[in-house]
Order: sequence, then C-alpha cells, then structure tokens
Amino acid sequence: MTRKLKKGSYMAVFTIVVIAAIIIMNMIIGKIPAKYMKHDLSSSQILTLGDTTKDLLNQLDKDVTIHIVASPDTVDERITSFVKLYADQSSHIKVSEDDPVLHPDILTTLDTQTNQILVTCDATGKKTAIPFSDIIQIDLMAYYQYQQVQETAFDGEGQITSAINYVTNETRTTVYTLSGHQEAALSPTVSDAMDKSGMETKELNLLTDSAVPGDCSLLIINNPQKDISEDEKTTLTDYLKNGGHLLLLAGTTQDTLTNLTSLCSMYGMDLKNGFVADSAPQHFYNNNPFNVIPDYDFSSGLLTGVDSGQAALAVQPSGMTIQDNLRDGLTVSPFLTTSDSGILVDPVTQEKTDGTYTLGATAVETVNEEQDTSSVFTVITAPAFIDNDILMRFPNISNLAIFMNVVSYKMPGITTLSIPSKSLDITYNMITSGGLWSALFIIVIPVIFLIAGFVIWMKRRKL
Repeated sequence: MTRKLKKGSYMAVFTIVVIAAIIIMNMIIGKIPAKYMKHDLSSSQILTLGDTTKDLLNQLDKDVTIHIVASPDTVDERITSFVKLYADQSSHIKVSEDDPVLHPDILTTLDTQTNQILVTCDATGKKTAIPFSDIIQIDLMAYYQYQQVQETAFDGEGQITSAINYVTNETRTTVYTLSGHQEAALSPTVSDAMDKSGMETKELNLLTDSAVPGDCSLLIINNPQKDISEDEKTTLTDYLKNGGHLLLLAGTTQDTLTNLTSLCSMYGMDLKNGFVADSAPQHFYNNNPFNVIPDYDFSSGLLTGVDSGQAALAVQPSGMTIQDNLRDGLTVSPFLTTSDSGILVDPVTQEKTDGTYTLGATAVETVNEEQDTSSVFTVITAPAFIDNDILMRFPNISNLAIFMNVVSYKMPGITTLSIPSKSLDITYNMITSGGLWSALFIIVIPVIFLIAGFVIWMKRRKL
C-alpha cells in the first residue's frame, strides 16, 4: 500500500467517523426536550408555561393528544414550539403533527379542518379545535381597513390549557338561565367558555316551572327588562335559603324592578336605578365617564387569577350600595367599585349624586354549618358586562375572566382557568421628556464617541 493510498484511507475512515458522530449527536439532541433547547427571551414570555398550566398538567391522569393539523410550511414556528412544551411537561400529553397535504384522509379521520390545533382525549371521548387565528391574534381593524397584518397577542397558553381542561373534565355542572322577563341571551363567547369549564346551560321559566330544578348548580338572570312576580321572588328566596347560587346582571331599566330590587336588599345589596359614571383619571374609557373602568377588590376572593394591570370595562352601568348592618351569618364582599369620584345620574330627573358605588358584589350566607353549605348571591350592575360586542371589541379586558370566576365561585368540581393572552406589541426604549437627558443622548454621547474615534485614528496614523 502506497503512502498516498494509506493516507487517503485514514482520511476516509476519519470522515466516516465524523459523519457518524454528527448523526448520533443530532439524534441525541433531537430527543432533548424543547424546554432545554430554547430560551424564551421575549419580554412577555410568550413561549413559557405559567404556574396555572403546570399545576393542571402535573395533576393530569388522562392521556391527551394535541394534533397540529396543517402543512408544516404553513404553521407558525411559535405555535409548534409552544405545543411541544406541553409534551415536555407531562407524560400524558402527546403531540401529533398531521399534514393534510401528505395525508388527505386525516381531516376525515379526525373530523376537523386544516390550520387548527385539535385536542382529544380518548378516555372521555371529548375533543375541541383551536384555529391558529385564535392563538396568534391580529388587529382586525388594521386588517379590514388597510389590509395590514399586525400581530397583537399570543393566546397559546389560554387556548390550549383550557382545551386540555375541557377534554379531560368528566364533570358536567348544570347552569340555568332565567327567561320570561326579556332577559338577554348569553353571548357565544360566554357560552363557549362555560362549556369548556364543564358547564351545561339550560333555560328555566318560573311561570311554567313551579320551582328551581334540583340539579341547578347556578341560576343566571341576565339583564332582565321586566320585573319578577311575587311568586317568583318567593321561589328564588326559597332556592337561596336552601343553599342555591344566584347570579344577577342588571342595569337601569324603564320599568322599576321592584321585586328584584327587594330580593337584593334582603341580601344586603341596595340597587340604584340610575346610570353610574366615574370622572377620576384612569377610571373611564374614550373620554366618556359612563364607560367605567372599575377598581378591583381582591380581598373578595372572586378575582383570583385576574391581572391587576388588566382593566375591566363597565359600559353605562348602574350601581348599588352595601348595607352597614347585616344579619348574622351574612357577609357581602364587593369586588368591583368606582373610585370616590363616582356619580349616580337619575335617568328621569338627571339629578346627580356623588359617592362611591359598587358595581359587583357577592353575598354569602351560611345555610348549614355541619354540612358547610352556603347560599351565594352575586350581583353585577353592568348589563353589558358580557355582551359579545364588548368582549370581541376589547379582547384584552378582564370581563370574561371575572365573569367565569363569579360563575364558578364555591362551585365544586369546576376548574376555571383565567390565563390572559400575551402581548406581541413591540416595546421601544424611548426618552419621554427633554431637557438634560435629551442633550446627553443626542449631543454629549455622540460627540464623545466621535472624539474618541478621532484620537484613536490619529494614534494609529502616527504608527
């Protein structure tokens, strides 16, 4: 064997060894969980799982499959990376990337559409789909008016975690909505959120049904325009005395809701039939003090998971005051209030009354100490609080999260997940005021760099 041939053999063997090492290394790296391979450097931590999600996944006892149904070329890499974090966190989560281009029958098999995430659980037989557009949200006004795609928020965690909670939850709680008084229907957004939390909604008319059904875990009266009758008031009172849960959303009406107002007063909440405004800075929207941004009272326990920096919006609310002397066993906890610059305007006389008004409160009364059962009566005096127009127009407000907390308050077997979307807005470092800071950054620092550069250039030129 010549020296040249021998050297060439060594090089060939060395090349094969290097290639094999690279292949093995890639295989090893490919098995490393995504959470160890990537670091989330975004300001809003869009690719990081929160504590609420981690707690849910750690308690998971059913297998869940997350299908990414789309051609790989059309899937945003942020979605793929984020979904894989769930599989890394729990052995019960499996991620499947299903390409309908390579496998056209996959859409029929899964009974879904492309460009979606499908979350399924064989143990419960339940599934739910999440369009990509619900995860990476855009400014719809900019899109429809100017055909510009401006990303505004990433809601991967809120959507996927809620979906996992929905498909693994076998508990179905029955929630009734009262009818017969020109009540408003629950919006599709609210109905979907309740469905994902394991709540089944039914309608109840007390004119045809003599009592509240025994399987009623919560009765919602949503923005009635007509008053309830004396018999209905008695029925609702009996329901509460037996440990019932009642939620009323009511505002200013043309007809005085005498019986409903009386029912609220029985539980320490005095409704005011007038429009409430708040003139304090940071407490109203769009230069209209009747679009109230209320203060939060976290001591109530109804705002768990709600970000204190994320505002709620009450459009043309009415108000109420809380009674000072409550009967033994009854406690009333406000959770939404105006500032001390609140104003109540009478719709007929236009008379204005200054004060601090409650926009949301919960009355809890112990019914049976031995069985630890209580009645819960919650009142929100903003009738448009959960209107679909409000929720869709302002996706960053906390109205839905607050409502879901109220709905699930002291309700066994219900897990409500309040995970806000994360902003994708670009954050700029800006000098907000002039003076010495402007002179420093605009004149002094650039001049120093120019002088230093000139000195260095002169020294090197002499060398």
